[in-house]
Amino acid sequence: MKKGGFVILVYSIIGTLVGCLNCPEVPYPYYDFKGISLEYQNETIITNQPFVMSINESLIENVAKLNIGFFTSSLAIEKCTENGELGRKYYITNIQVVSNNDWDSEHPAGSLLNDIVLYETITRSNTGAINGSVYSKTLSEMNFFPNDVGEINLKFGTPPLSKTHEFTILAIKSNKDSLSATTQNIVWK
Repeated sequence: MKKGGFVILVYSIIGTLVGCLNCPEVPYPYYDFKGISLEYQNETIITNQPFVMSINESLIENVAKLNIGFFTSSLAIEKCTENGELGRKYYITNIQVVSNNDWDSEHPAGSLLNDIVLYETITRSNTGAINGSVYSKTLSEMNFFPNDVGEINLKFGTPPLSKTHEFTILAIKSNKDSLSATTQNIVWK
């Protein structure tokens, strides 16, 4: 009985080593993004509806793996990893929104609008399932965006004062890098 268990153990170890050797070391299994872009889900001239925009990753490049001791990340039962396949190395943890015009008396030009901008997140799992939040919380109520968030959407109501706004979005990543993007003039009629 002991001999049979030992033989199974040896074959298991050899199988794992052969499997690991069959997968070439991937120099850049994660990806990082060096910019953000803004996509508007409606026109820049808005009539009687909220303004909605998506924050997208841009300037994407593959990056080296996270160093976790001396262990390899490849296992015999896993398929070989491609560059960028393991996901983001750094992710957005915070978003700040400002306008170039007065939103209302409490939000003059250049002040944070996080307490009035609603957000939703969308996550796509490996199985293709889509999970997400709805526009129920403001950015000031958000503690952090988890690493698996695939899409962040922002929703603005109708401004009570100036009807023309240019929004600047500042995204802060988990490595403390700050990325910004600015909309065109958005006009409510």
